[in-house]
Amino acid sequence: MRVLGCTVIRSDPAKVIVRRGHFAPSLNQGMLLPPKRNLPIWQKRGGAVSGKKLKPEHTQAELAKFKTSPSSGFFVFSADSRKINLMKSDDLRHIGKAVFEAIKDSRPKGQAPLERGAGGDRTFPIDRLAEDIIIDGLRKLGEPLHIVSEEAGLVELEGAGEALTVAIDPIDGSKNAITGLPFWGASIAVSRNGEIGGLELGYVINLVTGDEFWAERGRGAFQNGPPVRCQKDSVIALCAFEARIPSIHYKEILPVLESARRTRCFGSIALDLAYLASGAVSVFVSPGASRSFDYAAGYLMVKEAGGVFTDMEGGELNTEKIGLHHGGASLLASANPEIHKKVLEILHDRKYR
Repeated sequence: MRVLGCTVIRSDPAKVIVRRGHFAPSLNQGMLLPPKRNLPIWQKRGGAVSGKKLKPEHTQAELAKFKTSPSSGFFVFSADSRKINLMKSDDLRHIGKAVFEAIKDSRPKGQAPLERGAGGDRTFPIDRLAEDIIIDGLRKLGEPLHIVSEEAGLVELEGAGEALTVAIDPIDGSKNAITGLPFWGASIAVSRNGEIGGLELGYVINLVTGDEFWAERGRGAFQNGPPVRCQKDSVIALCAFEARIPSIHYKEILPVLESARRTRCFGSIALDLAYLASGAVSVFVSPGASRSFDYAAGYLMVKEAGGVFTDMEGGELNTEKIGLHHGGASLLASANPEIHKKVLEILHDRKYR
């Protein structure tokens, strides 16, 4: 069993003990709060799990007993001798702030494109600068990582292997930045299995204001420190949307837009979803095929803030792969189940009218 995104303590070259305690809200659920990085758990808290003592000399069969309960803090799996650290939201915040400091006084308006990025869009100097800072920050963590970036494509760090997958959109809203519209940001998402359903961390920074948004699986969503929640009532007060091909996409979502009190097309999916998670937006809809790095960080934020996130047919996105494939999914994110049901009914009525 391979479990990633956790602190790994090597017992011997043939087996590894993995602690899942980082995302536990309390000790009362049988999971341990994170000890100091790379410090063997039995030195920090005696290795107590549900009344049992974990010892380095336990056999793999004995350690496997700890896998029976989802709340158990330990898993066992075969691995090489590499030690895999647990990436934390603070790591992503440090990287995001470095990007903000580097470009806060820049003037990207009018920049000429350099080339086509791996994701198919034009790469501008501002994209390249942000990407270089993010990848360099991830490299300094010293962890094996699969990086999927809109500009550089696939980047393997520390031999990668079966490592965490990190989805990067260095500048989300490049067209806004280049034309002088002050609404663009950067997003980073971390998945334990290379799928949307395996997301553990999500981070988005507004590179104009410096506002930070992040989410940790099982611990919630946050903005600049305090936790945030999606809108609670069922009023579609503000509908944000993306329409890459207006002549086609407006027709598909027009009934949803008409049902809202206000509509906005901001031009940055990552920030749209971050503000939805913070309660500022009621629903976000995008009929075009969105790639995983466009929405991965925002997906976890919306879910952790109490929202609902599917495609426009109501289908789950959990098995969507994080990669550079040019397919993708339509997106529908709502502040709560009531709004989501209402919007799906509107879309269904339009489709079969």
